[in-house]
This record gives sequence, C-alpha cells and structure tokens, in this order.
Amino acid sequence: MTNLNQLVTTIILMFLSGLSYSETGPLFIVGSTSASPLIEASEKAFSRYIGEDDSVSASVVIRPVGSQKGLKSVIDNVADVGIISRYLSRAELDNRPYLKQVTIAQDALVFLVNKQNKITSLTAGQVKDIYTGSVTRWDDVSNKNNQQFVKLIQPLSKGIAHGTFHAFHSLFQLDYMLEPETQDLYLKRKGENHLFSRRPTQTYSRFNQAMGIVNREPESIAYESNAVMQQYKDHQGFKKIKVLKIDGVSVSEKSVRNETYPWVRPLNLIINTNTDNAKVDQFVKFMLTDVGKNIIRQQGYIPIQLP
Repeated sequence: MTNLNQLVTTIILMFLSGLSYSETGPLFIVGSTSASPLIEASEKAFSRYIGEDDSVSASVVIRPVGSQKGLKSVIDNVADVGIISRYLSRAELDNRPYLKQVTIAQDALVFLVNKQNKITSLTAGQVKDIYTGSVTRWDDVSNKNNQQFVKLIQPLSKGIAHGTFHAFHSLFQLDYMLEPETQDLYLKRKGENHLFSRRPTQTYSRFNQAMGIVNREPESIAYESNAVMQQYKDHQGFKKIKVLKIDGVSVSEKSVRNETYPWVRPLNLIINTNTDNAKVDQFVKFMLTDVGKNIIRQQGYIPIQLP
C-alpha cells in the first residue's frame, strides 16, 4: 500500500471513529529540500521508536517545499514540524511566541570548483569579491598559473527560495537583485554606497545541476550544503570537482565543532506549540537519541552535542 493510500485510509477511519486528524494521523514535516533525505532516512526508525509497524504505518509524511514555505506552513498550523537551515530571527520569535526551535545538527557551507582549477583555498574576502564582481578572473585571486582559463569566472548560486541561499547572503552580508525572466542574481555588498555586480550569478535548484555546470564550465564556482554534497560523493560527476579550503581550513566535523571553519549553520526543527499531535514531541526526542544522531551523521550532518 502506498503512503497516499495509507493516508486516505487513515483519514476515513478517523472520520468514522469521530477522532481528529492530528490526534492519530501521521506527522507532517515540511521545509528544507536539502534536509528531506535526512527525514526520509529517519522515518522507519522513528516508527519503531514509537512502537508502530514500520511496514504498514505512515508515521511521517514529508513535503520538501523549501525553508520559507515550510516555516509558513508551521506558522499557519497546517504542518506539525518545519525543518529549516537557519535560526529564527528575533522578530519572528517575538511576533510568534508560540514557535519553538530545536537545533538537531550543524552543517557547513562549502565552495567547489572544477579539478582543473589549480586553486585549493580562498579567503572569505576573495569569495565575496568573486560573487560581487570585484574579481572576474582566477589569476586575480591566486599566484598559481590559471592562464588556461580564458573565460571570466562564472559564479553559481542556489535560488532565492532555498535556505542555503539565505545562509550564503546572510553570512557574506550581501544584497541581491533578481532578474525575473532568467532567475539570475546580481549581488553587492550591503550598504547604500556599493554597486551591484554587472555580471550575473546563475542560479540552480539542485546540487547535481551545479555539479554538471562546474564539470562543463571549468571557470565556474558554486556553493552548497556540505551535507547535501556528501550525498553525491559516489556520483560520477563528483570526481571532476573539488571542495576549496576557506582561509586554509578544510571542512570537517572537527573544524565545524571548534569553529575554525568559518561558515557553519544550524539545522533546526520548528514547532508550533499549539499543535495537538503527540508525535511532535516524540519526533524531537527521537532525533536527539543515539539512533537519531547516527542517522544525522550518516546523512552528512554533524549531530548536536547536548550538555
């Protein structure tokens, strides 16, 4: 029986028995597209954790709609849990005191280039210069001989609907303009006195799209969630790209935990405390168990260390 058939059957049975959907139905989790594989990998183990038969029970229904839409669904109380790759702002918490955020993991923002590129490390300032158009050639950011690249650097970015983009433009303190027809971005440093780049930054939705462009166009640079990138490490196209060090530091669990790698972000569960679905608290507790942490690590994230 498919999840959809299970869901329809559950709703019919609840209607006949007079029970509300939220009291007995599956847990609806919405949000980050990059984190959806983590939730999918947790589904059967969570069913066993709460004592349900994982072969027939749809304990979790996942909708990877993006961080922003996921947050809105939780605010509107049409989803039980949102999963987003950032902290709620002070204004969001003050305006909606019924929201609760629980950090379950850490992730890092990584930058990748074609293996033909001789550069192995960039500074934070150089990355910002590339994306704002201050630097347009690889020879301008390194004394390594990259003269085989006759074309200008092509920066690539996640689309603005993705939490990874918001982490990027927040960490680098950038403003952006979106070209509606092409979905290209024009970036600049925050502040009224700075100009937008005259060269567009091409956007993508999925990491395999960015990986394909970097493979075909060696002058390109892209960024992604480290956890998402790890899910592609056995992909054929992954052999043609490399991850850059930032300020000489490689991304690793150690460099993320001790904060020597500069660009780290949280993975948060967002809960509407007005929900009456008992599975919400159970799911939060499960993700913080040893079993939950092992699944988090297997999916490329770094599980949070509780005091």
